[in-house]
Amino acid sequence: MTERRETPLPFTQTGNGANTLVFIHGFLDDASFWRSTIQALEARNLSSVTLDLPGMGKAADDPGPFSLDRLAQAVASVVDAVGRPTVLVGHSMGAQIAELVAGMRPRQIAGLVLLTPVPLGGMALPEASATALRSLGGNPEGQRELRIQSSSHLTAADLDHVVEVGARVRPATVAALFDAWSGGHDAGRVPSVVDVPILILYGVDDPFVTRELVTTTIFPRFGRARIASISSAGHWPHLEQPAATATAIDSFLTEIGWSQTRQKTSTTRETTMTKTAMTKNVAGNVDEQPWTDAFEKRSTEGFEAALVPDVVLNASSLVKPIVGRDLVKICMGTASTMYEHLAFLAQAKSEGRTWLEWKARTFSGIEVAGVTVLEINAAGKITSIGIHHRPLEALLKFSAELGRRTEGKIDASHFYRLPE
Repeated sequence: MTERRETPLPFTQTGNGANTLVFIHGFLDDASFWRSTIQALEARNLSSVTLDLPGMGKAADDPGPFSLDRLAQAVASVVDAVGRPTVLVGHSMGAQIAELVAGMRPRQIAGLVLLTPVPLGGMALPEASATALRSLGGNPEGQRELRIQSSSHLTAADLDHVVEVGARVRPATVAALFDAWSGGHDAGRVPSVVDVPILILYGVDDPFVTRELVTTTIFPRFGRARIASISSAGHWPHLEQPAATATAIDSFLTEIGWSQTRQKTSTTRETTMTKTAMTKNVAGNVDEQPWTDAFEKRSTEGFEAALVPDVVLNASSLVKPIVGRDLVKICMGTASTMYEHLAFLAQAKSEGRTWLEWKARTFSGIEVAGVTVLEINAAGKITSIGIHHRPLEALLKFSAELGRRTEGKIDASHFYRLPE
């Protein structure tokens, strides 16, 4: 490993591949947090670059300022120095910075991996929590308690290390960095301008960046994103489950055509990660069509293009049909974001009808399966939809959650309500 210093931000580069991963750490952290994950990567032809953001790690003496724009400019200087196609891997606050850098260097950035990401638009925290976080500088015991509360599988050695790293950050810097990431950036309050493949990773046990936050606030801003979860991990999956985190990154690199990976030598890495995927035709015998494409896009607009104005939606998860394109696209667009994984398995066609068999897993971890029946007119538009879920308990929970998420948009009488 050789260290290269570029003005103004030093960085460390491992490997000399044609493609580069730039790892951006989070609040109170430093470059060392990525070491185990980088060592576990299987991808070839890569260079891995780590750095200490201004105010943290070896750059703890930096006088500031510590705005998100300034931090993004510092990372952009590293991207410029690397001068190769780059995927940015950003953790927590580092994910905010990664998105900003991707917007600044669109020609060089080939993808983003956002690990337990803080929303770029910021997070409005309760006053007591905000005060406590701003005051963590010079308070190693407070930092230790924060790490414990926000993780589930940090080893004792890792815990000691992260506390030691965080304790080096000056109190004034801690407060300024907190204000930066919690206040967010104007670019995060509108749909993202970043148009590259994006993998959003979260820890199943993370109490801070939760599944709900990812699916309702972060994911919808991007046009080309998918979500994956890391089991047995909280806010620092790259420390708690480095092998699973590396597997997720390897998979993403393969998807964007970057890497050929070495033969796996252990099954552990295959089982510790629960991946979400965009709609996959795992059987290889389902045609691409407006319906499957709409699920892949996970947006109301995708469904709008596939439907006639007076389309009718019947489903075993609905108390009564939903009629009309505007309401159906809201229902289906919302439903598509509730799946952690959905795969179309098989299809059959006959005289204007298409039957699609599928299986899925919701973000609550519930396995469901079913058949969708589409009636399609001569213009290729869907006139009627019938969706049959199983098992009963799963579809009742799905119906109740769908009603909650569409509250104020679709009349609640269409959905089942769970007993209180």
